[in-house]
Amino acid sequence: MRETLEKKVRAEVDYKKARTRQIRLLKKGLDLGTEGQVKISRDELLPEDKSFIDTSIILLEGSKS
Repeated sequence: MRETLEKKVRAEVDYKKARTRQIRLLKKGLDLGTEGQVKISRDELLPEDKSFIDTSIILLEGSKS
């Protein structure tokens, strides 16, 4: 019983540490090499009919071969 409780407490502490680390990273941001300039529009990235593309299906189908 004690070990189970210790595991749960440890998992919660680890979760809080990871959450804090990720929030800090989100606030800091990442250098994407764009120097603050977006060189392509959202419209250029979307298909002409503006349909949703499920990339997880594309990746799964591509990984089968």
